Amino acid sequence: MPIIAVMASCLAFLASCSKDEALAPDFTISVTPGNVAVGEAVTIRIDGSAETFSVFTGDAGSDYSKSHASINEGKDIDAEDYWLPADRVDAVMELVNTPIDWHNEKALTDQGLPVVNKDAVRAAVVAMADIHFDNAELIRTRFMSIVLALSDAKQLSQQFMAFCQNNNAVHTPEGGYAKGHAVDRYLRTLVYSYSAPGTYTITVVGTNTGRKLYNGDGYKTNMVTQANEYGYARLIRTFTITVSN
Repeated sequence: MPIIAVMASCLAFLASCSKDEALAPDFTISVTPGNVAVGEAVTIRIDGSAETFSVFTGDAGSDYSKSHASINEGKDIDAEDYWLPADRVDAVMELVNTPIDWHNEKALTDQGLPVVNKDAVRAAVVAMADIHFDNAELIRTRFMSIVLALSDAKQLSQQFMAFCQNNNAVHTPEGGYAKGHAVDRYLRTLVYSYSAPGTYTITVVGTNTGRKLYNGDGYKTNMVTQANEYGYARLIRTFTITVSN
């Protein structure tokens, strides 16, 4: 093979290896028998490959539509949303009024302490009301900068968080997320029996992970939960089964 062709081949290989994207899983599923009675064993077989397999049997507690992956699909689960509602400004001022009074009383005899103006503090709190911050630390730090002259500014900033609204992207459903059954990637078989009659959708999720998503200090910008630290590729297969009495 010509040297140029060899170099081109190597470069193409290195380029493919440098990608953060995970390889797409490739598999099919079979369920036998397709119709069963309560308590009768059903065998779910997976033909193909993925790094991890999870089988949602479709019954209570294992319904894929109520799983973390389904409910939060397409959401940035590292994103947070904090803000101080305008109607809670008065409550925040009640929090800081007494500490400001104590501070100003001490400032009368200690020339090194600046007098804190309550009207100025209120104006600053009003100015930050209804502004949305990407995470809790940002809004806490913003408030702390307003009361920084007070000796207990850090403690006040922590108490201030109780007045803030939190609208995180991820919301756990009542009763918690549905869970899948882990299946060995080599055996790729799950034997299961249902405890109640009905029609159930069996969902098999195969996942491959990519390389770590480095950025700056080694993590994604503004990472909070670290749940999206790795890229991944996912394939979902379904099968509907009827369970009779």
